[in-house]
Amino acid sequence: MLTDVQLRALKPAKKIYKVADQWGLYAAVTPSGGVSFPVLLPGEGSPGNPGYRPVRSITFRTKATQARRTRIRNGYSLPETRLRRDQAYGAIQRGESLSRAKVEKRVDATETLTFGKWAEKYFMETAPADSTRAMRKLL
Repeated sequence: MLTDVQLRALKPAKKIYKVADQWGLYAAVTPSGGVSFPVLLPGEGSPGNPGYRPVRSITFRTKATQARRTRIRNGYSLPETRLRRDQAYGAIQRGESLSRAKVEKRVDATETLTFGKWAEKYFMETAPADSTRAMRKLL
């Protein structure tokens, strides 16, 4: 199992290299010194069904290291990554699709009610006031 001390001791090399942690999680060190945490997860679905994937990989990213020490900023630390890995395993065990959830979240964000959509909806559903109707009759 990878510890924080071992994680801090990882030095960049000319090529990306990986150090195993546990349960499909490992640390990948880039030539620039950045660290990401790829995870191998069991596949989704069952054999013979469309969309079946025997093994899949997701990556929890971190920001670049600072001063040759692995200080993780705006990313995930090792314990947080292990927790997220466990959540992903649980989602797969419940039969949820990680990619489908990601797409649905993106679609929901694009379908939010913007001011233009709100104004259009308001004017379509709201009847004009009596003074507005009277003014339109004059035109």
